[in-house]
Amino acid sequence: MVKNIRSIASLGWQRRPGPVQQSGQDTDILVSAVTRCEASIIWATDADGRISSIHAPGLASLGVAVDQMVGKRLAGVFEDFQGDGAIAQQRPLPLKMSARAKIRNHVVHCVSDAVEGGQSVWLQISGLPQFKGDAFTGYLGVAADVTHWIAHHQARMLQEKYDDVTECYNAAHFGKRFEAAFNSLTYAERPCTLIILEIDRYQDTLERYGVGTMDLLVAELASRMKATLRHRGEIGRLAADQFRIFMPDVDDRGDLAELAEHFVKLLSQPYRVNGRRILASVSIGLAIAPYDATTGANLVDAANLALRSARQSGGGSYCIFSPEMIEEAKRLDRIEQELEGALERGEFGLQYTPLLAAGSNEVRSLRAELFWNSPELGEVLPDIFWPMIESSGASSHFGAWMLGQACRDAVAWPASLKLALAPPPGLLRDPDFRKILSGTLRETAFEAAQLEIEISEEWLSADTDTAKQLGDGLSVLGIKLVASDFGAGSSAIALLADMGFARVVLSPSFVSEWAAQPERTNAILGATLSITRSFGVPASVQNLDAMDVLNAVIECGVDFVEGPVFSAPLTQDQITAEDSPVLNTFKPKGFARQRAERITVLRKIGLVHEDQYYEALLKNISKTGAKIAGIAGVPVGTEVVLDLGNGQLAVAKVVNSDEKSQGLKFEVPLVADGNGGLMTRHRISPYTLAEAGLPIAALSGDHEALRAWKDAKKGTPSFVQLQLTHL
Repeated sequence: MVKNIRSIASLGWQRRPGPVQQSGQDTDILVSAVTRCEASIIWATDADGRISSIHAPGLASLGVAVDQMVGKRLAGVFEDFQGDGAIAQQRPLPLKMSARAKIRNHVVHCVSDAVEGGQSVWLQISGLPQFKGDAFTGYLGVAADVTHWIAHHQARMLQEKYDDVTECYNAAHFGKRFEAAFNSLTYAERPCTLIILEIDRYQDTLERYGVGTMDLLVAELASRMKATLRHRGEIGRLAADQFRIFMPDVDDRGDLAELAEHFVKLLSQPYRVNGRRILASVSIGLAIAPYDATTGANLVDAANLALRSARQSGGGSYCIFSPEMIEEAKRLDRIEQELEGALERGEFGLQYTPLLAAGSNEVRSLRAELFWNSPELGEVLPDIFWPMIESSGASSHFGAWMLGQACRDAVAWPASLKLALAPPPGLLRDPDFRKILSGTLRETAFEAAQLEIEISEEWLSADTDTAKQLGDGLSVLGIKLVASDFGAGSSAIALLADMGFARVVLSPSFVSEWAAQPERTNAILGATLSITRSFGVPASVQNLDAMDVLNAVIECGVDFVEGPVFSAPLTQDQITAEDSPVLNTFKPKGFARQRAERITVLRKIGLVHEDQYYEALLKNISKTGAKIAGIAGVPVGTEVVLDLGNGQLAVAKVVNSDEKSQGLKFEVPLVADGNGGLMTRHRISPYTLAEAGLPIAALSGDHEALRAWKDAKKGTPSFVQLQLTHL
């Protein structure tokens, strides 16, 4: 075979531009290629690049239809390697052939229709152009089967680039791609978004179900993300419980909020793994360049701060970065420091919210709530300290203390009143939970029949077998089980059928969404109550603060009600006093109608009208409007632009006005930032600020761009600027 190839090679192949004899080195390309191959392949083409002959017994044994290749274009039968690394950087085969260049160790793939069973067959081909005089007559070459080598190469590349469990980019490769893409977009003055997504309570779930089950769950979670994201961004798995998503050319915070909210809902849907139904949730932090950061490292820091805020809300939520989070992070650090030892110092206490029978307004039970009055910090809200307690691993300790103190308090109550208590998740996961319950009842001499344990629908749905065992254990002790946040998930009916609930507490969304969608919320509430009644389970609604919602839920048939419309939480002294309010019928008082949630604030903002810039005091704000003060003489119907800081501009119209304040309606509604705040969908780009002569930097809370614009304007003001310090 070698002798034949050397004979063919010695025929005097020539290449343009002149009739130059091929060197011995060129001839040796074919000779050495064949001698290295286990199965030699010889091929030739005509001047049009069509295969004129091919000798490949080795390919035939692999199921390649060699006889069908003759007459087809070589570049149509063999495709270039697609992938990463040095191989993928080779010049395309059609380009080499059109230039009549040497083909040296070029890796190609046999097209699928030429191979039986669709298996992958890879070749490394070499060839030299042939000339007869000045006329090009085609190629003559050899090839070697390198399928096993390519398979090994691809496996190694996959291992270097991808996470084994999720097939997302691994931390190292995602970091390289993120850095390169960020730098490229920054150079082109284009925006981008970084999303950091973390699986809530990952370690607890891992310990509960094991590594194998958790890997399958994470793989399914990643698959859901990929299906949603498609080609809009790249996903990397940075840690066992953390993913990052990089999205180029995306800066619409409204669209990002919708995407994040969709992720939160989608990834909290039940997972079916090895026959088990498992629930998980995620926390998400988002940051956008160049608005929030101008370097890749700072963008990661900003997204991590947003993630921390999302985790702080208890998980299962998202948060979009704002500069205020930097100071908020410092405040949270201080709270965490003060939390250590606070229970032992006697800084925590209990207060109780009355639960009333709908219609009669008589108190039936009191729900225990933990509060914290810190000598250094003042009152700290439960939404702040409970996530810290959970993350510190102390929730079982706090929960046991709550249970003991509440039972001791309830012993002194009127016999008709029940005690409702929601143990924290850490106490529910404690293997000694039943022993703690029975021991507390025995030590405090509190009647088990008077105790109602509230557990969220989400927790009960996460593992129905464990939930059933817990429910049976409570029943043996004589304690009643209550499902809270009921109707928010997808397991409500199944739980009603399987668990012996004494009562269900409906999801707070039935109240919070009433103002925005009263008809829809009313219909869903009615349907939910119809289901609970069919199982003979009474239902209650919390957080009622407006008369129209109270009347509506009673009309729908809810059994019990509670909230600020009746009473603020009561102390033990108020409950046990001779004239205790729990002995009387409560009379509801509150707003006549529930309105869209407004956030009360008190900070300076800017207002632009025509060519003038004014300073104003923002008093409250909602998605659709705001209340401002500090400007006089503004007629109703005036169109203005609010400068909310951080590059946020909102076009608004004055809908009511008096001597010192105005009510505004936004032209485009604001969007939620996931952290209890509101924001505009878009912002002024720092690149635009640079065009105005300001340095490129992430946006701060100052109004630097419009202040500079204001100073350049010398027109006559239409309104009167008041002194904000006097308001």
